[in-house]
Amino acid sequence: MKNQFKKLCLVCSLAFASFAMQAQDINEAIKMYNYERFESAKKILTPLAATNPQANYYLGLSELGLGNITEASNIFAKQPSDYSNIAGTARILFVQKKKDEAMKLLNGLVSKAKKKEVANTLKVAADAITYTYGGDLNKAVEWYQRSNTIAESADTYLALGDAYNDIQGGGGNAMSRWEDAVIKMSNPSMAYYKMGKLWYDAKNYDSSISCYNRASVLDPNNPLPYRSFADSYYKINKYALAKQNIEKYLKISDNSADDQLMYVNILYLGGDHKEGIAKIDDLISKGIDKPYVHRLRGYSSLKLGNYAEALKSMDVFFAKAPKDQTIPMDYTNYAKILTNTPGKESMAASYFEKAFEVDTAADKSPSYRQLAEEYKNANDFKNAAIWYNKLVEKNPKYAEMLDYYWAGFSSYYTDDYTTATRNFVKLEEIYPEDPTGIFWQARTASAIDSNATTGAAAEMYKKYLAKVGDAPERKADIGTAYEYLTLLSYNKKDMVNAGIYAAKTLLADPTNKLAAQIAAAAAKATGVKTPSTPGVPKVIK
Repeated sequence: MKNQFKKLCLVCSLAFASFAMQAQDINEAIKMYNYERFESAKKILTPLAATNPQANYYLGLSELGLGNITEASNIFAKQPSDYSNIAGTARILFVQKKKDEAMKLLNGLVSKAKKKEVANTLKVAADAITYTYGGDLNKAVEWYQRSNTIAESADTYLALGDAYNDIQGGGGNAMSRWEDAVIKMSNPSMAYYKMGKLWYDAKNYDSSISCYNRASVLDPNNPLPYRSFADSYYKINKYALAKQNIEKYLKISDNSADDQLMYVNILYLGGDHKEGIAKIDDLISKGIDKPYVHRLRGYSSLKLGNYAEALKSMDVFFAKAPKDQTIPMDYTNYAKILTNTPGKESMAASYFEKAFEVDTAADKSPSYRQLAEEYKNANDFKNAAIWYNKLVEKNPKYAEMLDYYWAGFSSYYTDDYTTATRNFVKLEEIYPEDPTGIFWQARTASAIDSNATTGAAAEMYKKYLAKVGDAPERKADIGTAYEYLTLLSYNKKDMVNAGIYAAKTLLADPTNKLAAQIAAAAAKATGVKTPSTPGVPKVIK
């Protein structure tokens, strides 16, 4: 009897120890799940899931976190009577955009909850809404609050904050609930991480960095703050720190394919294009062959001026990527590659147009302007004219003064005087206080009347001169105006005005040889001295 009792105690002790170890393992797996280390969580949970509904639930959540929807659904179905796994099935329905079915399942789950499981049932049901899309977030808030009334929990406060954060205008309530969680948590690393994300979304990057720092100090093994550090440092143009923190993240994360893609993205954003391409090639060799990889390789090769490699990578990207996953920059960059690929230059325009077609922004002027400026800076005024003119014609509501100027200027330098004049007239019309539009209307007219014989530019130049007076900052343009009037008068044999205008030309530009010659001719013809001009000898009859 005594021996039997000892054996029974031993069995009980072993069972208790096994149960304790299992609970410890599940807690560690939940921690891994919360840290988005889904593969690590799976390794712990897989041998436990068959006999433990909670382990099964988090195994399903981990598969869902990895995007394995079918596998997650099958896992939840293995525990059809367990409330947490039923809530997991509701998550699958949300992902499948069956929100009405999902909410019906959750409402039934909550209404039939066993008395001792009510608090937990309310929480997992609310979680299903909060961490997927399509559910009633206000209902999630209600269920979290009811759960806390029954059994107050730091985890529930944490999730309640997440629910508030997804409700428009709920940021203040979210912060308050996370602060409640900090008070109750033995290690509030995740609470500070979530606060940092709220500040990050508000574009208060200094405050977000401060919260992420507290989160990382409280738990150096929490990888999420380092990932978010990288994002925040990138936003404030501290690329070296962004790279440093993403490397720290990789050391303590699962270093999954998505993690490595994030690293490649930081390399691209920080301008480390050679290192980024080397890393991409390594990923491709390991079978990580997602469209995004080829996009970044193409973008990086373009930045390095390696157009052949850029073209090859972007061709692979377009072949692999669904059309709804392409963005305007894909087409813009592809067009830039084509403009630098012999024999394919003529194809570029259609891809630039495609970029603007898929751009859903109401104001597309920044895209047009960036493209036009690239051509202008390369002194390719023919293409600059095309895109500046598209900007002012298709986005007049958002066009700026310089857009009209460069549209006119680029057209002028490609001898399209009709389009140039139209833009300069519009410039004067919209900005009547600025004389630039008037001057360039005159200059365009004088380009047409290149020999100054018809006087086509005369009245506009006179209008310009009357507006600017003798403004010293416009001396060069004033000299151009008087030179035209000088030559026109000379050609019309109006030597009196020719002499007057020549003198004014020389005042603006003492080195103008044409004006000096006409001034001498006018003085000889009229017997009138040319007025003294600083730096120019007097011309006397």
